[in-house]
Amino acid sequence: MLLFFSLHAQVPVSPEPIVITQPNQTKITIIGVGTGDKPYTETVDGYTLLKNKKGIYMYAQLNKNQKLFPSKLKAHNPEARSKREKKCLEKKFKPHLR
Repeated sequence: MLLFFSLHAQVPVSPEPIVITQPNQTKITIIGVGTGDKPYTETVDGYTLLKNKKGIYMYAQLNKNQKLFPSKLKAHNPEARSKREKKCLEKKFKPHLR
């Protein structure tokens, strides 16, 4: 089993956008980036996403140890974002976090 994983660890994640329905019934288009051993999920405009304990994609932030964690801000497609969400993204979030 370990051999199988090591052979596929550097395989790129498919960058094709997919639409998913979140547990709260909102739809979001996500893109996979990275490789099999370091996959990331992003919005179509590049914000890194992580699921919270309820399985909802949230915008990711870095803690003081430079580790990603899900914020308390639910992710939406760019055209569905509220003014508040857009302002918050501009001030507190950076795209393509790793």
